[in-house]
Amino acid sequence: MSEKIIKKIDHFIAAHHLLKGRRHYLLAVSGGVDSMVLATYFIHKKIDIAIAHINFKLRGEESDGDELLVKSFADKHHIPFHRTEFQTEKYATDHHLSIQMAARELRYQWLEDIRKECNYEAIVTAHHSNDNAETILLNWSRGSGISGLRGILPQKNKIVRPLLAISKQEVKAVAEFWKVDYRDDSSNASIKYQRNLIRHQVIPVLKEINPSLEQTVAQHAEYLNAVESIYQSFITKKLHRLIQVADQLQKVPMKAFLHHQYGKSLLFEWLSTYGFNSAQIEDIIAAFKKEQSGQRFFSLSHELSCDRTYIFLLPRNIANATNLPLLPTSVLNASVGSIQLNDKMVRFSIENALPTAYDATNKVAYLDAHKVQFPMLIRNWQQGDYMYPLGMKMKKKKLSDLFSNHKIPNYRKQELLVFEAANKILFVEGIRVDERFKVKDTTSEILKISIE
Repeated sequence: MSEKIIKKIDHFIAAHHLLKGRRHYLLAVSGGVDSMVLATYFIHKKIDIAIAHINFKLRGEESDGDELLVKSFADKHHIPFHRTEFQTEKYATDHHLSIQMAARELRYQWLEDIRKECNYEAIVTAHHSNDNAETILLNWSRGSGISGLRGILPQKNKIVRPLLAISKQEVKAVAEFWKVDYRDDSSNASIKYQRNLIRHQVIPVLKEINPSLEQTVAQHAEYLNAVESIYQSFITKKLHRLIQVADQLQKVPMKAFLHHQYGKSLLFEWLSTYGFNSAQIEDIIAAFKKEQSGQRFFSLSHELSCDRTYIFLLPRNIANATNLPLLPTSVLNASVGSIQLNDKMVRFSIENALPTAYDATNKVAYLDAHKVQFPMLIRNWQQGDYMYPLGMKMKKKKLSDLFSNHKIPNYRKQELLVFEAANKILFVEGIRVDERFKVKDTTSEILKISIE
């Protein structure tokens, strides 16, 4: 029976082209039955390996015992051994992650660092079909979309998983057949972790309906993997046409989603990539339909905001930055000419009369030229800036309040140009002119500032 299980692993590896000849592989070995069977399998197949072990410092002496077993195994078989340890609970707290997510993030980053440093062909993990079934059910319960329902892939980038073809029960049968030493992780029995809750309370009920649950789920996942490839090809083409990208800012006209036959799916696939869940996406759609301009939504990594036409997506480290130095302070010493500032051209000229129509976007300003004292500074907005906005009867207003009134997202504040002379703000792009510099009937020369 166990020999049939080993042949099943062989066939799975061959069918998915997981191992490439006589290469050197890095095995992630925890000391549990799954990874110890994986390491033993590679030894039996005479494949060159190194072993990597992480002590997450979560179970005290138990964790140290796991490390001792894995180190002894590596020494016995003369296998290169890499180890590290992490203060996982502190990392989870500092990064606002669950313990499991923190451990996963630390694990894969360190393994990839070792793989690159030592030039290993790939990282090999011991995930089996039970893990796959748990992952699919967990993803489904969270509303992950089609990509989550295809489960754990046999290979993704530089990670391969040869044991996905067999179940936990089969792993244990091989361990008994080969007399593999391993250690049980006591935390696997605790249902405080979501995955364990599914493992111990959900899957047993489902297996009463379908005793071959893991095999059925694995077959379904393979089918969905093919379907997902077709689906993602369609999604990628559609999103490429809709999303406007400038540096790290992504901008989309919301109506393009609302009027598209598959708009909600397109929106989900775009935003779920950045950590937004299905409930948030419903709220985003509702906010836009109600014209609730200025609303903001957050994932762990990104901020999304809406105005009446667009939705904007930006990494949170940029969206939350204050006084972001998008341009150095520029000094203008003459009232005629032009200056290039990043992707904006600012032109200055002297006019004799006001135009018959004004620019509604406030990209053009008309000032009383004789009231402007050069040199003029052109800079970003700064905390504490204020002006006396035109039409507000010399009422002093902070720029931060004006930005809020105009529903301007945080990151766009830093894009707008502020024009200052003699420590007084003359004009703010996208907002308005200062009352103190407005053109009157007695004005003889008009300074025109236009931003292209």
